[in-house]
Amino acid sequence: MNALRNIALSLALSIPSVAGASCGLDHCPMDAAPSAAKVRGELKLTSRLTDAPLWPGGYGELFLGGHVAPGKHLKLGGATPLIARSSLGERQIGIGNTILYADLGRALGEGAAVVAAGLQAELPTASDEALGDRHLVVMPYARAQGWLGPADLAVQVAWGQAVGAEAHRHGIGVEVNPHDAQELLARAELGVTRDAAWGALRPGARVDLIKSFDEGGQLPVTVGPVVGLTRGRWALNAAGALPVTRDRRVGWRVGLGLTARLGAPA
Repeated sequence: MNALRNIALSLALSIPSVAGASCGLDHCPMDAAPSAAKVRGELKLTSRLTDAPLWPGGYGELFLGGHVAPGKHLKLGGATPLIARSSLGERQIGIGNTILYADLGRALGEGAAVVAAGLQAELPTASDEALGDRHLVVMPYARAQGWLGPADLAVQVAWGQAVGAEAHRHGIGVEVNPHDAQELLARAELGVTRDAAWGALRPGARVDLIKSFDEGGQLPVTVGPVVGLTRGRWALNAAGALPVTRDRRVGWRVGLGLTARLGAPA
């Protein structure tokens, strides 16, 4: 076992690594259908389980967060994760980096579409550097979502910038939410909403793309299904992701989230 571990550590010197802890586009808001009741905010409990592509192990995340809507167009929110990481036979459990965001949006075409822009910041609050980097990551983004009958298409584009990139940790083993110092992130999601006996059901599909502008310029792409179920003030969402390119930051990922929409009818 020690011999295998030594071989793995030696191989690490030839594998380009990236820093950890960028949570990407998962925390940017998405809008409900135009016919949905307007809400004053949301409380969210979100979990993700990720398999690492290069090392034995992975990590699980449990986020507690949400947002408030102090104005017609503005959303202010954030989330903090509890992370459990397993890598090369070692395990850590602790707090990850906190995410804060501000989102300013506007409806177009009598509610047929929404466009928005925002800023997400990831703060270095992790209890251990294995669970998150010790520097700030800022991510300005733009998003748009449109509806045509029961179908909707959502698109998000963002620029991720590490502040203090020289502090990047290029460690050995499983990286939690790996990222580079400069990268372009994009997501497209298509869904169809249908009424069901237990609420509004929205199955769909998602594509995520990341273009790194660091040395090596990786371009990982993942695809996967999404499904949402909304009933009254409660919403349940699930998603999966699999890599489809040689460049990989996850082996696979699954997520499950529960949202309470404040002010929505029960």
